[in-house]
Amino acid sequence: MGLFSRLFQKSPQQDRNFYYTVKCNRCGEEIRVRMDRMNEPSPEYDEKGRVTHYIYCKDVLGQKCFNLIQVEFVFNSNFEMISSQVTGGKLIEPDVK
Repeated sequence: MGLFSRLFQKSPQQDRNFYYTVKCNRCGEEIRVRMDRMNEPSPEYDEKGRVTHYIYCKDVLGQKCFNLIQVEFVFNSNFEMISSQVTGGKLIEPDVK
C-alpha cells in the first residue's frame, strides 16, 4: 500500500458509533438512534483537568407522533454506560455495533 493510499484511507467508523433504541410512550413507535462517540457526548473534568465522565443529552422525535423523547446517558471515561434516563419514552436496548 502506497503512502497516498494510506493517507486517504478511511478509518473504520464502527468504533465511533453507539446505537440505542427508544420506544415512544404515546404511540409505541420504536426509534433507533446513532450516537457519534467522538463528537456528541460532553466531557466532564475533575480539578486536575482529567476527564471523569461524559454526558450525552438528546431530544428524539419519531415519525408517528409529536411526542418528544428526552434521553440522557452518563458514560465513564471508557465509554461504558453508568446511568440512563429517558423521559417521554422507554429505553429498549443500547447495543454497540
